[in-house]
Amino acid sequence: MGKSLAYLVPAALSTMQNSTRAVVSTNTINLQDQLLRQDIPIVRRILAGAGIDGDDLCVAQVKGRRNYLCLLRWASAGRSGTMSADEARVLVRLLFWLGHTDTGDRAELNLRREEDGPWSRLSAQEGGCLAAQCPYVRDGSCFLHRARKRAESAHLVVVNHALLLSDVRAAGNVLPQYQHLIVDEAHHLEDEATSQFGFAASESDLMSWLERLYTRVSRDREGGFVATIFTATRASQQAVGPAPQLQAMARDLMTAVTRARDRVPSFFRALLEFGQQHASGRGDYDERIMINRAMRVQPDWADIESNWFEVDEMLAQVTGVVDDLQAALLQVNSTDILDRDAALAEASELYESGEQLRAGLSRIIGQDDREAICWLTMPRRDASPSLASAPLSVSETLRTSLSDRRTASC
Repeated sequence: MGKSLAYLVPAALSTMQNSTRAVVSTNTINLQDQLLRQDIPIVRRILAGAGIDGDDLCVAQVKGRRNYLCLLRWASAGRSGTMSADEARVLVRLLFWLGHTDTGDRAELNLRREEDGPWSRLSAQEGGCLAAQCPYVRDGSCFLHRARKRAESAHLVVVNHALLLSDVRAAGNVLPQYQHLIVDEAHHLEDEATSQFGFAASESDLMSWLERLYTRVSRDREGGFVATIFTATRASQQAVGPAPQLQAMARDLMTAVTRARDRVPSFFRALLEFGQQHASGRGDYDERIMINRAMRVQPDWADIESNWFEVDEMLAQVTGVVDDLQAALLQVNSTDILDRDAALAEASELYESGEQLRAGLSRIIGQDDREAICWLTMPRRDASPSLASAPLSVSETLRTSLSDRRTASC
């Protein structure tokens, strides 16, 4: 507590007197909770003892997007007829919770592990946000924007390292402008930066993304984004207009996803065979095989490249259809189909996720970047391997993005 007060008291005085803002970044939720529930109330009492009204100190906590409920997605899901039992259970819980919450923060809910997936699909996750076009943003009820508005009027903004670095990646579009930065638990910052600026993907990541686009729930029932399109256009019985075109594109997406889903496992089997040939075979732990220049000239690496190019071509067809659907939805009036805005947000998020997966894997497999390290992780018991990359050094990025532009303390 003493260390925290040593930076909180001068930060509070400086920001209040000069009408500036300081961001306090921590690595753990426990420390954030300590700052907000224990230390800052003490700071207010210290200010009061010095003749300064402690209630004038404005403090806000900002979390990552996935911690906040997206009302647009929640409303759309409630009108959908294709939800699973877990999704229906989460929706019912949220219905009661919305009458009491002011923040929309999932920390107020005690979600079980099986409910993480439904929450993720209903959260204000990265990508697909309509921002000013969203009706909930326009009427001021969007939880994410309300959290950011509170931060814009705060003297002290408490975040974690992941969100601080997300702001760096987004060129300052996540957090409000700030003049001072305090990094607590700073010894974790470089590791978090390596994780934030890096990339990792496995077979399950690709298959999960494809399932979010299209899956067969039963013989006569689709799931995923395809189901969103069919649900949105079901009310329109016109032979001409947007509905038939969107439904035809949804069927094209079903075909493209099915082809890609059949091909992805064979690529990861080839990757597994490659890893088995080059792994040391020592120990009972996951093994990392560096993908460097020496590894890329191995004859069997050419087979990995060839396999990936085939998969990437199929994934490009999938993202191409999603992009076409996104463009078509933009041309549709919101009154012509049900939940047009929610469908558009879902299309945007899925397209961005797919392109990030394709780009990340293509960089690892097809490029020899001297500024990055790449590796293949071979798990125990012949489970599916994964590919990852990370920048060789993040120190320059942290220095130019964080230290040089403002007063920083660690």
